[in-house]
Amino acid sequence: MDNVGSINANFEDTSNARGNLGEGEKAGGHAKIDTISGAAHAAVDSLSAGTHAGFDKAVDVAKQAAETLETKQAELKVVQVKFLEDSRSYVQQNPLMSVGIATAVGYFLSRLLKSHEH
Repeated sequence: MDNVGSINANFEDTSNARGNLGEGEKAGGHAKIDTISGAAHAAVDSLSAGTHAGFDKAVDVAKQAAETLETKQAELKVVQVKFLEDSRSYVQQNPLMSVGIATAVGYFLSRLLKSHEH
């Protein structure tokens, strides 16, 4: 109970002190609040500008990455088409050799896969 009485007494003291403040003290208090408020606004504005700049930079990097991927995808598609055309041409010109190569590759793949099963 002693702590509660002490808190109430302190509260009453500060209430009385607030009631006794003059206009000069009030104006000084308002000036300090305005100063703190101005600093807080500047900090928020600075943080906001930095966040916007960071976001814009991230969007630009993502856009560049997407463009690069599109370019690489198109290049790979060209390579794929060229490889298929060359393979088709080779098979047409060398049918027996192609069957032999396919048989050898199939044999080695089957042996490789069987060795992993055990």
